[in-house]
Amino acid sequence: MSIPSDPGIRKVCPRCGQTFLCHAARIERCDCMKIPLTPATTASIRDRYGDCLCAACLQDLSADTPTAQPDAEPDTASGTTRK
Repeated sequence: MSIPSDPGIRKVCPRCGQTFLCHAARIERCDCMKIPLTPATTASIRDRYGDCLCAACLQDLSADTPTAQPDAEPDTASGTTRK
């Protein structure tokens, strides 16, 4: 059984203006499935840009995604995390 070809759709990133290939027809090949984003970041992208972003912008936004710090203790009084 052969896998259908997906040449991608050429798009312009609404965040940076660079041209890239979107593989939404084969979502497992798409950059948006390879770069970890929180649900909040994904929703923000959808609300702000309304279309796919290039891999560089997705990577940049994923770097802004807060990650758990194993040595941080929760501050129960303020609901924040402190070291």
